[in-house]
Amino acid sequence: MSLSVLICDDSLVARKQVAKCLPQDWDVSVHFAKQGEDAIKQLRDGKGQLLLLDLNMPVMDGYQTLEAIRNQHIDTIVVVISGDIQPEAHARVKALGAIDFIQKPVDAAMLQAVLQKHQVLQVTEVVDTNLPYAIRDCYQEITNIAMGQAGDHLARIMNVFVKLPIPNVNLIEVSELHMMLNDIEAHDRVSAVCQGFIGGGVSGEALCMLSDSSFGDVAKILNITQEIDDQLQLEVLMDAASILIGTCLTGIGQQLDLSLRQGQPIVLGQHRNVSELITANLTKWRRTLAIELSYGIEGYDVQCDLILLFTEDSMAIMNKKLAHLLEDEDREYNIHMWNDFMESHSGLNAADAKGQSLFSVNPSINAAWFAQKTKAVFDLNVRSFMTWEQRPYLFKFANYRPITGTEDFMYQNLSISPLTSATGAVDYISMMIYDTTDKAAAKKQLEALQVYVDEANELR
Repeated sequence: MSLSVLICDDSLVARKQVAKCLPQDWDVSVHFAKQGEDAIKQLRDGKGQLLLLDLNMPVMDGYQTLEAIRNQHIDTIVVVISGDIQPEAHARVKALGAIDFIQKPVDAAMLQAVLQKHQVLQVTEVVDTNLPYAIRDCYQEITNIAMGQAGDHLARIMNVFVKLPIPNVNLIEVSELHMMLNDIEAHDRVSAVCQGFIGGGVSGEALCMLSDSSFGDVAKILNITQEIDDQLQLEVLMDAASILIGTCLTGIGQQLDLSLRQGQPIVLGQHRNVSELITANLTKWRRTLAIELSYGIEGYDVQCDLILLFTEDSMAIMNKKLAHLLEDEDREYNIHMWNDFMESHSGLNAADAKGQSLFSVNPSINAAWFAQKTKAVFDLNVRSFMTWEQRPYLFKFANYRPITGTEDFMYQNLSISPLTSATGAVDYISMMIYDTTDKAAAKKQLEALQVYVDEANELR
């Protein structure tokens, strides 16, 4: 059974930030409140076994909320997340029953450390048994390949460079779907179509959304000179949806040995807020596997979002097929070359590394995940990639700047390339590790600053 988490903050940006910092493999249902009165009402309704609470809010602030929880004997675990770092604030909230205090802006490592410290993570005895960590990575990897094919088709047709996204794979509840789509919305209006698919016991729906602000640049790309009316916008949306949905589903189906048949696409709405589309059309969501992709076109203001939603019943079949793929491989992954970069950062010289298994040199690498990550490299003779946003690192190396640097370890991008023999077979692969620590640190600092600016603007 999932744990109910209630996030209470008057800032929309802060609520999203906290929700994104929850452990990705944690089986939770997430709810939101804008101020203390709303939080108390939801707590009475049984939502919020864990309450993540801001202090400075209108109507009823965090201190008043803690007092109400204590006076009304509401059973919940409270962690305060606030920018008020005064020692008195820490003491007051703990006296009122909060188990801990986290300073804004919160990050995932900090929040997880607090939850583990107070054994809150152990409230759910099992971590999402329907979507194990290795299986999640497999979904991400097969989607990487499928979205690359879709991006290639789109790029060839439109003669542009398509910026490929990092697939976001999650097992979500109804309320979480609304949050995912609100992230996409970003105060823009969209036009959207959905298309059902089914095959081999697997079924679901694909949602393709194009922001209204994108249509002008799409018209330029396609050399459309006439007025962009609703009918023409719908035609452009349908064409983009056909390419992205069809190619992605075909790519995923081929890798899972599934033939997914697509139904007739349905227009959900034009020039609507995402929340309106969902409220008006999608009222019976169940727990679902959601794969979120966000395509962009370099040099143009074009944003197209694709979400693949698989039913909970479908996941049992897909998980079995993915597990079977993992079991197919029996490679040893022995090291044949270990260069100066690896020697310097690992402390292991080439002579000692050569001939050893990659997993014995680095036991932290999940063997099942790595087998799936490299399967396409061996079988299809294509490259595979990992970015620091997906996983911070493959090898946990120290930061190049141990004194002045802000990060404790080296953030890494990874490129895995096939090494083809004279016969055309791929018997070996090479891995290139890129140090992206400065880029990662800058992005984290920018996100923290954005949260601060947005909250300051909301208080004006």
